[in-house]
Amino acid sequence: MPDIELILQHDVESLGKMGDVVKVSPGYARNYLLPRRIGVHALPENLKRVTKLRARREAVEAKRFEEARELATKISTLEVKLEAATNETGQLYGSIGAREIVTALEKLGVVVSERDVRLDHPLKELGVFPVKVHLRGDISTELKVWIVESKK
Repeated sequence: MPDIELILQHDVESLGKMGDVVKVSPGYARNYLLPRRIGVHALPENLKRVTKLRARREAVEAKRFEEARELATKISTLEVKLEAATNETGQLYGSIGAREIVTALEKLGVVVSERDVRLDHPLKELGVFPVKVHLRGDISTELKVWIVESKK
């Protein structure tokens, strides 16, 4: 049985991106792609509709990309100062993790999620540390985090 041509309405990792015309087996089309509205038959009217949707989506993605670049530039100019209790040798009683860094950034008017802050391990000593903040795709930046002894 010959393959069926479909237009993808959503990105499918192993198949293609939204708007791509793909050839798939009849069973895959009939049992998975068509019932879930992931793909539609490759008819001219469907192609026009999906092309418009794709153009809108690309415009939104371009705007989000630009916003992420601006945020990365802003973050790269910031320094975060966190106070922590230490013992006599200068070791922290606890540790500084992504949650504390996100909270400090929010106080500076920058909103990122905890998963965006990339720490290899929690920070457990006083000093200055470069912390990677990954915003999306290939956009990431470094933030300077100062950990100072809290005043008792």
